[in-house]
Amino acid sequence: MNQIHKKILILTGAVLFLIGLLSGLSIQMFLNPRMGLSSHLAAIQGALVLLITGALWKYVQLTKGLSTLAVGSLVYGMYGFWLALTLSAIFGTSEATPIAGAGFSAEFWKEAMVQVILYSATVACLLGAIALIGGFWRGLQNDKKHN
Repeated sequence: MNQIHKKILILTGAVLFLIGLLSGLSIQMFLNPRMGLSSHLAAIQGALVLLITGALWKYVQLTKGLSTLAVGSLVYGMYGFWLALTLSAIFGTSEATPIAGAGFSAEFWKEAMVQVILYSATVACLLGAIALIGGFWRGLQNDKKHN
């Protein structure tokens, strides 16, 4: 199980890195280019989180269920951030992102969609990070027992 999760993290990180590069090429095509830059940076940063987590996965010790939760949450969260910010750049929303969205507004359903994706991605990342820290902690404790 450990190897498949490692490979999922690395593959999804590499794909998100490519998406981030492509997003960077299209910044000027968005209704809100500043938000387009934010989506580009979120994808690159999220890709790095997934790639680094995959590279360090051998140090994480979690049960099968928590491992699946951690990986799924991190992948959903990183892709969710990119998607929410990209939709915000396309639609010109600003309620969930008032700084980068300053001067823009969109219909209620567009604002709501961006908010739901952004807030759910935030919760997912927090769950994934907590599980990941727990897995690193458990691995450290097991290493101490064996040394």
